Formats: sequence, C-alpha cells, structure tokens
Amino acid sequence: MPATRTTGPALLRFLAGAGVAASVLLGTGPAAPGAPGVQAAAVRADHEHGWYAGYDAQDHPVQLYVHRHHVSDFWAGSHELGTAPIEGGGFQACHAGGCFAGHWRDSTTIVGAWKLQGHRVHHFLVNAGL
Repeated sequence: MPATRTTGPALLRFLAGAGVAASVLLGTGPAAPGAPGVQAAAVRADHEHGWYAGYDAQDHPVQLYVHRHHVSDFWAGSHELGTAPIEGGGFQACHAGGCFAGHWRDSTTIVGAWKLQGHRVHHFLVNAGL
C-alpha cells in the first residue's frame, strides 16, 4: 500500500497533540532565541544542498537529503519517514504514521522534530556535509 502524505493543518494537529509548538518548530511564529525568521520558498543559495546528518535528543541518528525544492530520504533511527516539499523556509510531512518537520537555523544547520504515530516527539539537529 502506498504511503499517504499529509501536510498543513493535519500535520500541525498531529505534532500539537504531542505537545510540539509547531509555529516555533517551523519558524512561522515566535521563534526561540537565535532562531531565524521565515526564509524563501526554496532552499536559499547560501543553504547547503546535499546530505545533512546529526542526532535527536534521545541520540537516534537522523539524516536527510536536501534538494532545491524538497527534502528526501528522511531517516530517524531505523525509520524512513519519506519526502517533504520545502515551503516557507521549512518542510513538513506525514507518511504512513510518521511525521517530520524542520527549518534552517543557519546556512548549514536544520532543527526540527519527528514522531511516529502513538509515540513521543523527538527533536533533532542536523548539519550539512556530515
């Protein structure tokens, strides 16, 4: 069965149900200290394209690939969570029971969160070129 994709309000409800402040996570509301504002719809020229890797707060490895207009191959631990379009300086998607979202903190760093249906939210930080 193909994976279903959910974005927008459904994803925000999914993450909010787990206690995630989606507006802060996605950079569309009051940001955490040092967080940037909303960026252009595509990856900016000064944002690195290619592989990003890092960990979530529970030390699960997280990796993703950034193309011009989308993020693909999002992996968290042993879970492949899929692809998401880059819109408004960030990305968000739900596929077959798992959701992920993120935004650029600077030109080489992405912060965000991922969650499997029925599980807790995991916040992550990944860096380009690792």
